[in-house]
Amino acid sequence: MFVGPTLPQLLYEKDQSSVIEEVYTNNRMMCAMKCIENVNCKTYLFKSTEKPDKRCYTSSNFSHYNGTWSRSKSKITCQRWDSQSPHSHSMSEFESNFPESSLTKAENYCRKPDNEPCPWCYTTDPNLRWECCNLYRCFNPDANCRLYETTETRTEDPFEDVDGYSFFRKT
Repeated sequence: MFVGPTLPQLLYEKDQSSVIEEVYTNNRMMCAMKCIENVNCKTYLFKSTEKPDKRCYTSSNFSHYNGTWSRSKSKITCQRWDSQSPHSHSMSEFESNFPESSLTKAENYCRKPDNEPCPWCYTTDPNLRWECCNLYRCFNPDANCRLYETTETRTEDPFEDVDGYSFFRKT
């Protein structure tokens, strides 16, 4: 049996080195069976949507993330990079490090223009200056089932689909 949190609450924080394999399956139950059959598999993620995903990255160190996700881990909307409110900053000196090479064109998207360990943004919350964003590695184009060897969990409805992704762990 599988129980556990949905993707937005957990997978973004998951160490991608724990991925065992990615495969294609016809449905979520077949993905679960793949995990059950693999003695090292503790959790799995099933992708049930073909929609483009704004939260995934392709490079191993996030450095080239150029998606359009614009919320922090706490689900706070990101402040525009070309704005000084509510948080003033000197990011203009890093402007060439943005994929768009422009603070204006970067809008309020999560970015990694400096040496922080993750893409991040200034938040629109006056009490929280900045925070990392919830991003994860993109699926391979021909896969929709990802098996993991870790068991980090939180208690939430295990069968809730959020944006077409569901995450489960073995019990």
